[in-house]
Amino acid sequence: MRTFSLKQMLWQRLAAASFALVCTLAHADPVTFGGSVADPNNPALMGSGSEPSTPSFGNPSDVANNVAVYSLTVPFGGFTDFNFGGFSDFTFSPLFQTSDASSGLQPYLSLFRGTGASATFFAASGGLPDRSFDPDLRVFLTAGSYMIAISNMTNQSIAQLRQGGTLGQGFSGRGDPALVGNGSYRLTVALPSAIPEPEALWLLSIGVAALLLHRRQRRRSVRAANGD
Repeated sequence: MRTFSLKQMLWQRLAAASFALVCTLAHADPVTFGGSVADPNNPALMGSGSEPSTPSFGNPSDVANNVAVYSLTVPFGGFTDFNFGGFSDFTFSPLFQTSDASSGLQPYLSLFRGTGASATFFAASGGLPDRSFDPDLRVFLTAGSYMIAISNMTNQSIAQLRQGGTLGQGFSGRGDPALVGNGSYRLTVALPSAIPEPEALWLLSIGVAALLLHRRQRRRSVRAANGD
């Protein structure tokens, strides 16, 4: 009857876990969120008021204060990139930049950790050293659930303005109609596809070494059992 020591079992499980983790990390695809803050049929929209708040389309100022909210699941920790596509090709200042009807929303990104209205403020788009504004965001996230809020760049979350709070507290309601354009937006979220490549190779090598050691120990156990 073949028996395995505790050490052999631990090495075997380490090898299996290493390979499973490396394989899992290799399959994270970008996630895209798109729509328009001027579209009454966009189910992601909410108003700027505290929840529950419904979007409004009565006039340009109402549309400028609509916010698109989405949930995001981060499967494992790592740097995550939030990119608005065309708006990431340049930076702009709210004092000098406007949107015409052929361009999209000049966006602002707010990120909350958790789910629903109780999700707590985590990070947001920010200014650059030249006082221009970059709507994109790169931040290290731990695995878990998050909420994404896309708003007019002059319409910040109350939680951010208060340096802490929840999504349910709403937004400032200061959206500028001149920055709405046709209201369209498109956000691509590049989730961590893997831990940094050298570390992934290191982890894979551990798995290979663990398997080789496990096989060697199993052969020794079989020889000992046969009296060799």
